[in-house]
Amino acid sequence: MNRQKPRVYLHCGLPKTGTTSIQLFLASKRFALRKADHDYPVVGCIGKGRPAHHNLPREIQGHPEFRPGRGTLSDVLEYVGNSADGRKVILSSEGFTNCICDAETLPKFMDFVAELQKRGDVKVVFTFRRFVHFFESSYLSKQKTGTGIGKDARPANAKRAEIWLSKFFGNLTRLRELLGPDGIIACDVDQKDSLTVFLAALGLEFRKSADSTPRKNARLGLKKAAFMHKLQYSAGKKLQYLKPKEIMQVCLSIQESSELTGEIYDYRIIKYKQANAIQAVARRLMPTFLAHSVPKIVSPESKFYEGIDLRDVVLSKEEISKLLKAVPDPMVPKLKAEMPTLWMP
Repeated sequence: MNRQKPRVYLHCGLPKTGTTSIQLFLASKRFALRKADHDYPVVGCIGKGRPAHHNLPREIQGHPEFRPGRGTLSDVLEYVGNSADGRKVILSSEGFTNCICDAETLPKFMDFVAELQKRGDVKVVFTFRRFVHFFESSYLSKQKTGTGIGKDARPANAKRAEIWLSKFFGNLTRLRELLGPDGIIACDVDQKDSLTVFLAALGLEFRKSADSTPRKNARLGLKKAAFMHKLQYSAGKKLQYLKPKEIMQVCLSIQESSELTGEIYDYRIIKYKQANAIQAVARRLMPTFLAHSVPKIVSPESKFYEGIDLRDVVLSKEEISKLLKAVPDPMVPKLKAEMPTLWMP
């Protein structure tokens, strides 16, 4: 009797599409999932509670934080190969998106998928949102972590979006050629919450409870975002005292600090005209197989809005002083030395 291969769902992101909510839920429901013939293995997972398989893309990338003891690509292949007939194995990390978009790591990622295919029926799952929102959220995420330096110090425009989208869509087409026409599952998480959409794509139903409420990464307040942006925008140009690692520490400290009075959270940093230019690029480049399944992710902005340039946001001396209280003491003098030309109103 021929053995029925397990089904493998390889969730690759995109980042900023509710992936953390999905991963935390799957990690919290490992036992319940097993009862439903689905496995969310610990192998390859890192972090508190082992919620996501980030160790796998780190191995592909040669990342310095790759930890072999947490599970390797070979370990995952062995796990899938030993899975019982007809089981469904779920792997999730938005880090795979970076592997797909990088010319150096793409072949390694494709080799991993090809090896998975030998052991199971592979479906690669992508969660999407409208691309202008994806680029905007990605930019703000870099501001929060202090990694928005150089070209990443400014939000995406149509030209930069086209470079990224060309690589992503082109490599996605190559991946589909490897997997076959039904090998990619595309989900539009703008239509419902990301967890509901993802579970439905896998044919899973779970009753919502307090611990399964989708988790959303907190949006950065406008004043904090402006402070972090001005620091990172000047890095490598005007900054004389702070090093890149110190900038990351400053931004992470400010991110965790108490909120400023009158903070604004509902704001857009990619202006209306530029947003529609990005969406137009996405419509032009998106492969037909995606256009049929998730057409709304490339739709234009329906209502006009005023975008905000973080460079134009002014903080008072009192607000700057409050943010400085969250900064590690050794860095405060360096930060103050930079401030007269950067932030003082």
